[in-house]
Amino acid sequence: MKITIAILAMLVIVAVAAPARAQDWVFDWTSNGHVAVIGGDWRLSGSSPATFHDGLAPLPPNFATPSSNLNFSANGHDFYGGLVAPGNFQTTGWAVPAPDTPFFGGRFSAGFASGTLTFSDPNDFTLNVLVGSGHAFAELNGVGHRVTAATPEPATLTVGAIGLLGALLHVGVGRPRGRSEHR
Repeated sequence: MKITIAILAMLVIVAVAAPARAQDWVFDWTSNGHVAVIGGDWRLSGSSPATFHDGLAPLPPNFATPSSNLNFSANGHDFYGGLVAPGNFQTTGWAVPAPDTPFFGGRFSAGFASGTLTFSDPNDFTLNVLVGSGHAFAELNGVGHRVTAATPEPATLTVGAIGLLGALLHVGVGRPRGRSEHR
């Protein structure tokens, strides 16, 4: 009976620890922009952690795919991004990195944005977004990929499980049942 319990304990340890993987996105981006009134042009690049959250509803122009809220941080600011949908999309309220000056404050946003989001596979995407129009606009281009946090190697898990099995089997070995060692 002890062997059965020990083997089950070992299997549970390996089964629980092996698939425990956290997934995040890394977004490599370039932000280009122009605001004619102040003569402000910029070109910034960076790599940022990013997240996708479920959006509210499908976006124009085709309304065919559900939207997601793409958020990323950069330059000490917590929020950039906005609603996106695979394929072509139009949305409001997008923000992109801009120079950290009194006029921009590190971000450029406008009430209109359009772009293209393409997933080459479930772990990789490309994004192109045009924010604003006319004499005040920005363009964000980037690629993102899902990264997986490190987990213990299978060999480490196996050695640990064997050690646990040995410890469980050692308990009570060599003692006759029902007798005391002292008489």
